[in-house]
Amino acid sequence: MIRLGSVVTIIFLLTTSIFSQVVVEFFPKVIVKGEQAEFRITTDKQNTIFPQIDEIGGSPVLTTRSSFRSSSVNGKEQLSNTKSYIVAPSKSIKSEVFLVTVNGVNHKTKVVDLKVQKPTQTNTENFKFEITASKNQVYVGEDRKS
Repeated sequence: MIRLGSVVTIIFLLTTSIFSQVVVEFFPKVIVKGEQAEFRITTDKQNTIFPQIDEIGGSPVLTTRSSFRSSSVNGKEQLSNTKSYIVAPSKSIKSEVFLVTVNGVNHKTKVVDLKVQKPTQTNTENFKFEITASKNQVYVGEDRKS
């Protein structure tokens, strides 16, 4: 006779090995215009095919990063597979729905928001910080903001 605990354990192990988790986020969730943000897609499986993304919400992807982390604590293995897309939008954006393939199963990401704020000046009596440029031309490769 099969013990009920063995059956529950087998069912739990099978379901956790079949189902995967896909998490999407912007980090940070709020930026000031001119700053960069990371759009992260993270899964808990090693065999993951991430989408090729050229732009997010109309803002071009500047660069990408990948990371994989595996740890084992008290016999329990934890995996984290992340692909990051760096953007520098000039206005608030929403991500689209992207397709991520994990262990041969397609998953759709959820839509996440990134809020872009205009820079504000700190109102304080103690100090006032102001920068002015003494040149009108930029170096080769330097970004010129109008």
